[in-house]
Amino acid sequence: MSAEARAALTERLVYRNESDKLDLLDENLTQTFLIAFLIDIADAADAVGCKVLLTAVRSDHPTVDGPHGHNGGFAADGWLLNSAKDGDYVSGDGSDERFAKWLAGMDASPYRRQIGLGGEAHNDKNLAAITVQLDRDPITGFLDSSVDHVHMGSTIA
Repeated sequence: MSAEARAALTERLVYRNESDKLDLLDENLTQTFLIAFLIDIADAADAVGCKVLLTAVRSDHPTVDGPHGHNGGFAADGWLLNSAKDGDYVSGDGSDERFAKWLAGMDASPYRRQIGLGGEAHNDKNLAAITVQLDRDPITGFLDSSVDHVHMGSTIA
């Protein structure tokens, strides 16, 4: 992925931490597949009139999750926003259809490896919008902690 494509993507997203933007710009910290997946995720957010907040990419992820997750530069955590303002959250509890439509758009990406739903995002309506595979690797549609967030893991090859 070119430096220009990475830079263009970073301007489409909202960040909790500046280090997440810097992670995306650094090809030594984030993989091309993650960048391609995030472009599709941003497109899915645009399709429902929203923005994507990133809360953890690599530097700010609180746990070690191995070479195919955040630590390997293949995953990001985030949420859907009504606007480009952190805190202007779209409800993920199933009451706002835009959230499930965003997840469905994310799920349709050829770069999708995993989608994990945390906190209020883990509900029947959102699970119905994505591919759920809990019986094989990689798992997707899993409960990813009690904290409100969506884990977005890209393909690794």
